[in-house]
Amino acid sequence: TSGSVTQSFWDSERSGQTSSLGGGIPKSTAEMMQKGTYTDYSGSIWQFGSGNRWGIIEGTTYPMPYASYQGVSPASVTVTAPGTTVSTAPSSFDPATGLYVTTLAAPV
Repeated sequence: TSGSVTQSFWDSERSGQTSSLGGGIPKSTAEMMQKGTYTDYSGSIWQFGSGNRWGIIEGTTYPMPYASYQGVSPASVTVTAPGTTVSTAPSSFDPATGLYVTTLAAPV
């Protein structure tokens, strides 16, 4: 039996593997963490966001099942500016955008 692998990708930087006999497309770590890698081509079956199968926090995570995506949360956020560093816990998460929101007590 023969077949082909489509709409499949792997991290060639982290794996050290530049080709695959089974098919698929090698991508850099940065590309693997961008939604466009999976959606910016004709016939893509990858669907991201609320009500869909996949979630991704661009530049931070690989695609993950959407139910898992909602549970990803940093313990704290650190903002560093000249002369000061402030750490705070994120106050909310917007799953539609993958953005965390936090409020600082004073300007940084």
